[in-house]
Amino acid sequence: MKKVVIYLLILLFTISGSNAIYQIKYSCEEILCLGGSRVNFDILLVHPELNTKYISIDLINYNNNETIAASGEIDMTVTPQSNGSLSLFGVLPENTRVANVLPCFTITPLDENLEQKEQTGRLCGASFFTIDIISSDLIDCISSQDCYKNEECIDNLCLSFICNEREYIDNHECIALNCTEKEYMENNECKKLKCDYGEYAENHECKELRCGMFQKIEENTCALNTRLLIKIFLALGVIGVVSGILYVKLKLP
Repeated sequence: MKKVVIYLLILLFTISGSNAIYQIKYSCEEILCLGGSRVNFDILLVHPELNTKYISIDLINYNNNETIAASGEIDMTVTPQSNGSLSLFGVLPENTRVANVLPCFTITPLDENLEQKEQTGRLCGASFFTIDIISSDLIDCISSQDCYKNEECIDNLCLSFICNEREYIDNHECIALNCTEKEYMENNECKKLKCDYGEYAENHECKELRCGMFQKIEENTCALNTRLLIKIFLALGVIGVVSGILYVKLKLP
C-alpha cells in the first residue's frame, strides 16, 4: 500500500515576469516513507501565459543541496494550450526525519512561434515541500508480512497472537480447523485418532463398538462372523438329519 500526497505550488519565472503553475504528487513504496527507500514523483506543469522549453528538472534536498531525483536532459515544451507532465523516481535520504524538497528547472523561454526568446536559465520553486521520513531502525514492520507467522503488524510493531485449539495460523491470522471425524484437534493441528481394539472413531472421538449377534470385532470395526454362521448352519443341518431319522423311526410299525 502506498502513501500519496499532492502539493500544488506556484513558481514565478522572473525572466519574463509570467507565472507558471506546477503540481507535484509523490508516493512512497510503503504506507510510511522510510529513509533509503524509493519515492516516485509525478509532475504536472501548467503555463497560463508562457511558452517554455524544459531542458531538465531536478528535485533538490533543500537541507544539504543534494539531489533526490533528476530527469536528466529532456526536451519538453509547455504552452498555454499544452501542459507538460513527467514522472521521476529517487531515493529518500537516510539519517534524517524530513526531506525539504525544492524543485528546480532548467528552461528556455520561447516566443509565440516557439523560437528561443531568451537565454536558457535555471529557476527553482518559490518554496519547498516536506516529506516526513521514518528511520527503518525505529519500526518493526510495514505490514504483517514483515513479521513472524504468529504475529501481526500493529502501529509498525510486530505483536504476537494466540489462536484457540480449534484454529490454526495462516497468513498471520487464525483460521478454523476442519478436521475429519477420524481426527481430533490438538495444538492447533488435526491429528488422526488412535482408537483401541474394539473402538471406532466418530465425531472426533473413540467410541466402544457394539456389534450384532452374527458379527465379530475386527480391529476397529464390526465384521460378519462367517465362522459362527457356518457352525450354526452345520448345527442346524445335524439337527435336521437327527429329526428326520427320529421321524422315520416313529413312522415304522
